[in-house]
Amino acid sequence: VVFMVGVGLIPVGVSRFLHIDFSGEPIDNISLMVAAATLFIMIALNVWGGKQIKLYALLIGMAAGYVLSAATGQLTMEMFDKVWDAPWFGVPQLDSMFELSFDWSLAPLFIIVSICGALKSYGNLVLCEKVNDEDWKEPDMPRIGRGLTADGLCVTLSGVLGGLPS
Repeated sequence: VVFMVGVGLIPVGVSRFLHIDFSGEPIDNISLMVAAATLFIMIALNVWGGKQIKLYALLIGMAAGYVLSAATGQLTMEMFDKVWDAPWFGVPQLDSMFELSFDWSLAPLFIIVSICGALKSYGNLVLCEKVNDEDWKEPDMPRIGRGLTADGLCVTLSGVLGGLPS
């Protein structure tokens, strides 16, 4: 399941890496070089960097990518207009909150994501039991079930309120 989630992300990652949005669009060589250099910096820091540098390899690589993008003209100040104009604090807009729709073609994806989340939560709950009970032999399924129910309710509430899952 985790492998399939990764495979599902490949088209998005490749299209962003090559800076293309649709089939047949030519690859922008400058964008490709910036993306490749950014990826190389992250890999190099992870392979040859010290312990502290490895912790920040992703952040350093992202910063380098932004600098390279700005230096090559791929990133302009106009792209930040919405960021500069946005208010520091805001309240969610609730006018279209109850305009719901359902598309059956998305159901398999939601099922896979839900199974992944439930398996992760199950593993976390079993690990918590092991850590808190030195005589642990097997999972306490009623307690695990209550934990999964609580996790499901939290994720559902987060989704209804427009937030990220817990």
